Amino acid sequence: MIKLIKLWSRHYQQMKIAYVIQKSRRRSISVSVMTDNRVLVKAPYGTTERTVQEFLLSKKDWITKHLEKQNRQYVVPSSL
Repeated sequence: MIKLIKLWSRHYQQMKIAYVIQKSRRRSISVSVMTDNRVLVKAPYGTTERTVQEFLLSKKDWITKHLEKQNRQYVVPSSL
């Protein structure tokens, strides 16, 4: 299920970030940015939604930096 969280980007713009939680037998929480601009959060079973959101907020600079970098990679020049 895709969920949304509001984050402030490094340029002080409010962004809505779509993220997916994948729970498994693991010990820690990780985050990755997917090619469709969704954020994948891998978390241990029993991790609460609040804990995931707090984790995302703590990683907001990393997330927004990678989303911006990824969006720059897929820009097609208008001169083509």
